[in-house]
Amino acid sequence: MSFSRALLAALAAALALPVAPLRAGEPDPSYLPELLTAARARSIAQGRPWMRLGHWQPRLFRAPDGQADGPAFFLAPDGKGDPAAELEATLRAFFAPEPLAP
Repeated sequence: MSFSRALLAALAAALALPVAPLRAGEPDPSYLPELLTAARARSIAQGRPWMRLGHWQPRLFRAPDGQADGPAFFLAPDGKGDPAAELEATLRAFFAPEPLAP
């Protein structure tokens, strides 16, 4: 099982949703809206596991701040300060037809 398929399966399990059937090794793109909706409904982006994974530090009265400064660390342009945007970009990347360039 490839890394991206394994990570997709882990995210789907964390969201307690069934994994969509795969065709020829690619995820079913019709599943993406359902996955995004479930992630928003369960506030996954504000949860401790996602915050730790992205190295975001909560700040009082301000948006969280990502500790990573490398240009290729976050997928979303504003991912350093927006864990929700980064989660959405990460989920969308699983369904991208081609791997994202670093």
